[in-house]
Amino acid sequence: IYQTLFNAGIKLGVLLVALPFLGVDFGWRLLLAPLGILSLILIGTAVGLLITPIGLLYTDIGKGMPLFLQFLMYLTPVVFTIPKDGAATLFSLNPLTPVILTCRNWLTGGVSEFLLQFLATNGIAFLLLLVVWPIYRLAMPILIERMST
Repeated sequence: IYQTLFNAGIKLGVLLVALPFLGVDFGWRLLLAPLGILSLILIGTAVGLLITPIGLLYTDIGKGMPLFLQFLMYLTPVVFTIPKDGAATLFSLNPLTPVILTCRNWLTGGVSEFLLQFLATNGIAFLLLLVVWPIYRLAMPILIERMST
């Protein structure tokens, strides 16, 4: 987790240097951006701890994960806005959408339209982390012993 925080800190520093060149003014919402980045790290850690033991037990999970993540990337509005109609429902069902949009709005000084969904997603991710962490700690020694035999 420390390595992830360190890498995120370096990327955030580079982003802060680049923002004025992109025409983004520094406002008070920019101070909330690290909270959004920590939120993304929280969600990634919770899901990663959930998938790691399963992926070690069943290698097909590890092989199929890049395909699933590539599909999920296209369902997340990272470099484009959510359309008004059509696929808007599909984007709204993605749990990463409010987190990414809120973090982007905080970085660029925009208004957070999905703040309630952002808080709900973080609450669910935190509860998932609380449930998955002890399971991960219990499962890993058993899986390591099983893999070594």
